[in-house]
Amino acid sequence: MKHIKTYKIFESNDNVIKNLTEICYELTDGRFGIKIYDEFPGWGSIPGSGMTLTAHPHVERDDKILFIYLSDYRDYDGFSFDEVRETVLRLVDYLGDGYKECSVLSVGELERSSINRREIVEHNWFGNLTNLAIVYK
Repeated sequence: MKHIKTYKIFESNDNVIKNLTEICYELTDGRFGIKIYDEFPGWGSIPGSGMTLTAHPHVERDDKILFIYLSDYRDYDGFSFDEVRETVLRLVDYLGDGYKECSVLSVGELERSSINRREIVEHNWFGNLTNLAIVYK
């Protein structure tokens, strides 16, 4: 396993994006969409993100973000974390040490909430979500 992490250090950004897209492939069957920002544009530049840079000061300019969202923006009911949990677990596992944080925007909320690894693994997150973001290096 150690050699895999070493290999990932030398992996090109294009390969990482391709691999992340493949991991999320099952989600993109029509209900969900994904968007990868390989240069952090600032939360205010991401439509519907529900976050400002001042609210998350530990997100740095070099960080990258993977968004999981509903394809139909008119779906006001959102989605449950159960629908994306397995994919999120695979993403966190793939990113390894490059994983920084996961946050969600709940339906009807204006600000994001961070969820930690334990909450992802044990599924201690309730309520429907508008989108989910994974920040990585």
